[in-house]
Amino acid sequence: MPKLIKLAASSEIDLNVIENLTRIVRIQMDLGVEADSLMNETNFLEREYIK
Repeated sequence: MPKLIKLAASSEIDLNVIENLTRIVRIQMDLGVEADSLMNETNFLEREYIK
């Protein structure tokens, strides 16, 4: 993300680089959402087994 912001603030714009960095950020965001979901699911399962 910092590279994307730095590039956006730059006077030199390379659309290919912006597209690639944007794609990477989207993947990272998707992985973060998946990790959060797995953590919530794991905590839910742990609470079920503790009962």
